[in-house]
This record gives sequence, structure tokens and C-alpha cells, in this order.
Amino acid sequence: MSFKYFLFHGSAHLLFIALIYFVFKLSWLGLLLVFFSATIIDADHLPFIKRKGIKNWIRVWRSHIPKSYPLHNFLTILIFFIASFLIFNKESFILGICSLSAALHLIWDFVEDVFIFKIGIKHWKV
Repeated sequence: MSFKYFLFHGSAHLLFIALIYFVFKLSWLGLLLVFFSATIIDADHLPFIKRKGIKNWIRVWRSHIPKSYPLHNFLTILIFFIASFLIFNKESFILGICSLSAALHLIWDFVEDVFIFKIGIKHWKV
């Protein structure tokens, strides 16, 4: 994966955060929480990075070798998608927004794997 695509990938994730921020007219704290929830979902990459090193993770990421991560699967997408409906409950609104942010992040990663990199869905199964 080229550096240009890396920038595109990150920009797509930031675009989802910006859309959520503007559509729901969030405060700066809301924006920070949405950003945090969109990035914390990638914490499942950390054990691999710790075990194999950042250079090996970059090599795997750039070569599009399918790699399973604990939070990057259909069940997690479904959980966050369902939890995103909490936006309709005033008391749970921010939890719903954070769930929506995480769900969109995972959906974009899935779309990339299947339609852009064409590496299949096998590693997305639980």
C-alpha cells in the first residue's frame, strides 16, 4: 500500500468523524469522544505490533495479507451498529454516536478488504 493510499484511508476515517460531528451538531467534547471511539477500535492491532514489531505490521498492512484482529469481525460490526440506535434515546445519545463512529470505521475497513484489496471476508468471521 502506498503512502498516498495510507493518506486516503485515514482521510476516509476522518470524513466519517466529520460527518457525524456536523450532522449531529456535536460539541467539541462530542467530537473528541467520536474521534476516540473511531480510533480505539484499532487497539486490537496493538498485540500484533507488540509481538512482531511495527515494521512487520507495516509490511503485512502494505502487502494486504489477510490478518484477523479480535475487534475486526462481523459480530463487532453488528454490535456497534445495533448500539448506534441509542442515538434515538436522549440519555444514551453520546453512546449511540460513539457506537456509530466505531461501526462506520469497521464497515469502511471491511469495504476496503473486500472491494478494494479483494482479500475476501474469511478473516472477518468470528
